[in-house]
Amino acid sequence: MTVPSAPSPLRRELRLLLRAAGFLTRAPVPAWVWAHADDFAPSLRWFPLVGAGSGLAAGLAFAAASTAGVPGLAAAAL
Repeated sequence: MTVPSAPSPLRRELRLLLRAAGFLTRAPVPAWVWAHADDFAPSLRWFPLVGAGSGLAAGLAFAAASTAGVPGLAAAAL
């Protein structure tokens, strides 16, 4: 019988990043991200990056809509 090896540090950080993204957004994440229940607290370190990324995406959508001539309120809704 073999002992399961610990995940690599890169894979663990990817899981933490995806868990933060899945918690803070409606982005679909793979099911293996939620496999370990004790990983929520360490994923907090990724919250600022996920927040900045979602804010950047929203800002780019607003900028693209407003330069395309969409009125301000409709551009903000996008």
